[in-house]
Amino acid sequence: MDRSASRSTVASNATADTLISQLDISAIQRLAVTTRLAQIDRDQHSTTLAHSPSLPLSCDVVTPPKIGGFHVVYSLEFSDGISWVIRIPFDKWDSVDARFMETDILSLKYIMSQTSLPIPRIHGYSCEDNNTLGHPYTLMDKIHGTRLIDVWNDPAWWTGERSKERFLASLAEAMVELASLEFDQIGRLE
Repeated sequence: MDRSASRSTVASNATADTLISQLDISAIQRLAVTTRLAQIDRDQHSTTLAHSPSLPLSCDVVTPPKIGGFHVVYSLEFSDGISWVIRIPFDKWDSVDARFMETDILSLKYIMSQTSLPIPRIHGYSCEDNNTLGHPYTLMDKIHGTRLIDVWNDPAWWTGERSKERFLASLAEAMVELASLEFDQIGRLE
């Protein structure tokens, strides 16, 4: 293993650990419940045009979080069985990072609106740190499934309808669908 990569991983984990120690889990719970109730209210309003009282709803923040290359990710389990995640970047944050995050979110929303690809729905976000958490965040659907890296070399996994050929064909279909998204100029979504 490259020593610089190892140092970078150690530094990232230390930065993530610092963030984790600073986060207020109850603030994450309140944010998740508030966002979810607002979404339920919007969804009910758009389908029934009548306001109904908010459901009693609670949220468990699953600890410890997962730590990725750039984000700390907590699973959020609501009392009605719905699961989301909250992604919180753990590195330094500035206006350039905020702009990249905004572009990423707009890109995901665009892909979701223009394709049939399974994209996790974004329920709320803040690209700045001047919010109730004190950190940028994204609230989105939790994707349930099996990580490919965990089963790729496991022959017992690839049986019945599961085959590497079928998986690769599905991946190729997704790539073709993504490639169909064309723009008349270079740049980013805004």
